[in-house]
Amino acid sequence: KVQIQGISALLNLCSKSHSNKDAVARLSGISAIVDSMVNHLGCVLVQETGINAIQSLSDLGANQLTIAEGGAIQAIMNGMKMHQPTKSLQIEGLDTLMKLASMEVSRGLIVDCGGVDTIVEIMCVYKIDENIQQKAFATLTSITDNLQNREARIMSANHLNTVVDIMKRFPASEKLQLSACTFLQNCIDAPLNSDLIRGNAFLPVLVQSAATKFPSIEEQAQYLVSFF
Repeated sequence: KVQIQGISALLNLCSKSHSNKDAVARLSGISAIVDSMVNHLGCVLVQETGINAIQSLSDLGANQLTIAEGGAIQAIMNGMKMHQPTKSLQIEGLDTLMKLASMEVSRGLIVDCGGVDTIVEIMCVYKIDENIQQKAFATLTSITDNLQNREARIMSANHLNTVVDIMKRFPASEKLQLSACTFLQNCIDAPLNSDLIRGNAFLPVLVQSAATKFPSIEEQAQYLVSFF
């Protein structure tokens, strides 16, 4: 209870001004939040409040490097994995990872810490939830954008099967289809993923179908189809 109250107080302060966000970071507030999340992994309220606080602190660009290097990314993903049935926590976690992915160093850390695995697991748990799927694809797109290490394998066969399954489930969702195609485009730029994506028999049909329905996807579709 003390931890929840403490993090909530920091979150309340951060919501008032950027100067408060700066002060909380300078006074080791980020590390205090991360420590609380690590030490109370089984408490869903600590995890959710901690993720909300980190998201608020990340609004200040100067804090993002401290967040990335201070173990917050791993703490967020650990909380998401531990409390998969808590939908509100998953949404906050995805939103926070997507925001942190605006920094290249954070994108690399999210991928290196198993971020793609964590997000795909959430997609599998919430297969019929369009909102979670849209956020998951948008986050995957953000964390794989312009990765420095293009030799890394971003996705596995299981990841790709999940992507295909979700694209099939929500053919009428323009946002989801656009994010899915953009994620595939990001992944195919990494050579180790090219053969995996090219070898999937369902993707050409799915991508072309999405492009036919939604002109906004035409650019990504043309890029992908050139690889199939």
